[in-house]
Amino acid sequence: MNKTPLSIIILYIFVLVSCSTDDFPTKFSFDPEKPQSGDKIEIKYKPDDDLLKSSDKIEMIVYSYGSELYNTERVEMKKLGKGWIGNYTSNDSTKGIIIKFVSDESADDNDQFGFVIKMYDDNGNEVIRANAGLASVYTRYGGTLNLTAGRDSASNYFDIEFQKNPELKREYLNQYFNSFPKSKRIQVAEEDLLALENRDNLNQNDYETLTNGFRTNRDFTKAEKYYQLLEKNYPDSRLVASRFYTRFRNMVRTDRMLEVFNEYNAINPDGDLNNYMVGAIIRKFASEDDYKTADELLNKYQKYVKSSTYNTLAWDIYEAAGDYSKADKFCIEGVKLARKELEFREDDKPVYMDSKDWENSKKYSLAMILDTHGNVLRKLKRNDESVKSLKEAVVLMDYSQPSINESYVSTLFEFGEFDEAKKVIEAELSKGKATDKMREIIQEIYLKEGKNQDELAAIIGKYDEKAKEKIKEKLMKEMLDESAPDFELLDMDGKKVKLSDYKGKTVILDFWATWCGPCLQSFPVIKKAVEKYADNPSVEFLFVNTWERVKDKKKNAEEFLMRTKYPFHVLLDDQNEVVAKYKVEGIPTKFIIDGEGKIRFKSVGFSGIEKEVLEELDIMIDMTK
Repeated sequence: MNKTPLSIIILYIFVLVSCSTDDFPTKFSFDPEKPQSGDKIEIKYKPDDDLLKSSDKIEMIVYSYGSELYNTERVEMKKLGKGWIGNYTSNDSTKGIIIKFVSDESADDNDQFGFVIKMYDDNGNEVIRANAGLASVYTRYGGTLNLTAGRDSASNYFDIEFQKNPELKREYLNQYFNSFPKSKRIQVAEEDLLALENRDNLNQNDYETLTNGFRTNRDFTKAEKYYQLLEKNYPDSRLVASRFYTRFRNMVRTDRMLEVFNEYNAINPDGDLNNYMVGAIIRKFASEDDYKTADELLNKYQKYVKSSTYNTLAWDIYEAAGDYSKADKFCIEGVKLARKELEFREDDKPVYMDSKDWENSKKYSLAMILDTHGNVLRKLKRNDESVKSLKEAVVLMDYSQPSINESYVSTLFEFGEFDEAKKVIEAELSKGKATDKMREIIQEIYLKEGKNQDELAAIIGKYDEKAKEKIKEKLMKEMLDESAPDFELLDMDGKKVKLSDYKGKTVILDFWATWCGPCLQSFPVIKKAVEKYADNPSVEFLFVNTWERVKDKKKNAEEFLMRTKYPFHVLLDDQNEVVAKYKVEGIPTKFIIDGEGKIRFKSVGFSGIEKEVLEELDIMIDMTK
């Protein structure tokens, strides 16, 4: 009998194992190479991002599309050698999928394109709608899914599809127009609109296309003609809902608000807009202290009422120090409804959210009403119930919401439960997430324990240093190296300002608007940063006023600055061109740009924690030098 030496057998096993566990020739690959609809697809990913490289858990967010986006799923991957492997099974209607790889707070979205896998037919050709469906996702959901680079290239994918399958252009014409910047839509739309207008048997999509297209071309007579046909024949159209939403928002009196609601409800009783309208009307009556009518409407339109409506009603009473018993009743009903909303139903899930995110959004709604209830119960001196409600809220959110954490520890401190309050605050201090109120409370607790001011400062200082190191580690992984688009805007004095004027300086570019709540909330904190660096010639703050909804944008900004007295150097982006250049999706958004004109950091939103915001900004500025 022929025997193979043991050393060769071991070598052979090693080769097999190494090939099967570390076969990642590229960052992203998949098998089969040309998958068909319904296939199980094996996806391989080898991260090059430092944070993802060190992760012990990576998941795929998979956006599946047919003619458009139809589902989002989260798939856990398995570690194998230097990479990760996951499996996803498409269905018969899948034309392609877009993938992001995520771990904790980090994500690899392939430079905002996503990792795309298209489906193929039996002949090895891309299936019909593989490109149009992709372009549809980019156009409609590019901002929501943070796929802005894909959105900017969507028209190219439409063109590819239309070259192969010209009969599909009519179906996607509305989205095709929207895939172009507004300045180019008129030029693109004119010929196609006239051709569509002359077709027979126009459908809902055609009416929407003609309404939007002629409105873009400023032919308002034709736009209104096709809108009326749309409203008559297809009242559930998103375009019809949009028109009613605008009308409703412009109503001031409750009777007029009810008028618009009843008109819309009559033609589309199942529309999502009904929920918004009913909530707004009820809150309006409550704000006028007409709780009798508010209660009547709550009962009459229960099918349209959300837990958030009860939460707002109760919180308004709490802040106004009103009838806490009334607020308690609103909270009880709101908590019941929020728990019911938490029950998972697949058909309720938005197509752009995976099940985990959808569940978390509903947990957040429940946590918010529990937080409100806890605060109301505290005012009613129902101590045990108050702590129980707030404890459930912070646990539900895994202590991730500073405002809810603050309510909890404030209540614990008020009721003399110092040990639990101290435990929570110390944990938040070490993460750099303790609010100013929480810092005040921990100092009082330490003083009650007999510590002197020096000891107190040393203890808190250690926590602050620990938090600062965590912020540095986080920012090191988030640091960017992208060219900042140059621009030229007028400031409030009519002086031309260019980004290139500040070469050699660190520039903090802050995009904001006077109607933006988080922007206004951030300004008292940012004012402190501006004042801190006022005498530093190497640091410049520029506040770009954009996305305003008024006719005289300069006057609007001037009145705001006159009223608030903020010492900000404001530039007017009255055509919304610079905000588009920087691909801003929401405000406030700040870009920290180094002296060479490179974007090093991007910060979106406002956490509400002053020390954290200022600390992070200081570190970012220091790291750009």
